[in-house]
Amino acid sequence: MAKHIPAREYFEKNYVADFEVFGGDTMCGFSLADAMNQPKRARFAGLAEFVVCQFELNLLSQAIYTHSCAAYSAWRRFSVPFADTRLCFLGHGMANHKPTSILRFAQQPFASPEIKPVLLDWEILREYTVFFLKDYVARFIATAMPPEFSSEAFLQAIERDADCTACVLTPTDWETKHVSELLMEGGIAA
Repeated sequence: MAKHIPAREYFEKNYVADFEVFGGDTMCGFSLADAMNQPKRARFAGLAEFVVCQFELNLLSQAIYTHSCAAYSAWRRFSVPFADTRLCFLGHGMANHKPTSILRFAQQPFASPEIKPVLLDWEILREYTVFFLKDYVARFIATAMPPEFSSEAFLQAIERDADCTACVLTPTDWETKHVSELLMEGGIAA
């Protein structure tokens, strides 16, 4: 796979511009297929990085809502804008609105045979998962200071949440890992 832009660098220097290229707050098969198609595809600083950020931000949003609902409004005020899988009510291909559906569709787009897939590997998913679940959550706590939010309790809740998975399409089949496994591989205990 081609070298990816490191998580912190991409997020701080390119994410906002790429979100503007994406052009909306709804993540569905239609909006993602549009981003993956030319000429829009070429306008992204990092399409793979953008897709992984959408996965991570959707995962965080849904996990905070599920496991720390009292902190959710503070999270939404803090978080950068992202394309939310829950905003598509037309069934455009994001299975059950799970964040992992973003990764599945990006790697195996079924909307059109002309759309080239986004190539992902465990290296980029590991790095971005560590960045978001460690650094971005720490920024959230430091900035929003939600008294009802504990990073340790949140990571423990994620560890027990069966929906907090990532996937990579290999030459032989799909591989799935829980994000807590990616954190451990990145040297972070959940």
